[in-house]
Amino acid sequence: MKINLLYDNCRKTWPKAVCAFANVCGDISCAIWFVVLVPQIWKNCKRRSVEGLSILWATANFTASLVNCFFAFSFPLPVYIRVSAAYMPFLEFAILLQFWFYSKHSVRMKLTYGAGCFLIWIAVISLELSVADAEENLQWLAIVLWSIESFPQVGSSI
Repeated sequence: MKINLLYDNCRKTWPKAVCAFANVCGDISCAIWFVVLVPQIWKNCKRRSVEGLSILWATANFTASLVNCFFAFSFPLPVYIRVSAAYMPFLEFAILLQFWFYSKHSVRMKLTYGAGCFLIWIAVISLELSVADAEENLQWLAIVLWSIESFPQVGSSI
């Protein structure tokens, strides 16, 4: 069976050029998303600071990606979407770790926040693994989190 990635996942009624263009755009988008957080992670490491970033933004982003990872592997989606869904939580968790190491909050505050996040993430993973069709029904959570994640970030820079 020959697979042509330019025409992968195309609707039969669409012209091949449209499918090829859409898949190329998807591949470019995946490549950009693959590196989008790397400069921020690098900058944080060099400055040893997360100043200007919102912990709520980072938490919402990671939680949405965690939910999305289950979704992406539950349906026949293009490879670039699955790769991104598996890779992005690692970058986003790296930023959360930078908050742990570089923020000026007390250890008690960091432990409390971390424990709360951990409980939420365990609940999400438990639901995803134990409830039938959870990935489809919980995808709304990722969409909501991605829709509002920028608000804390914008608020922290004002």
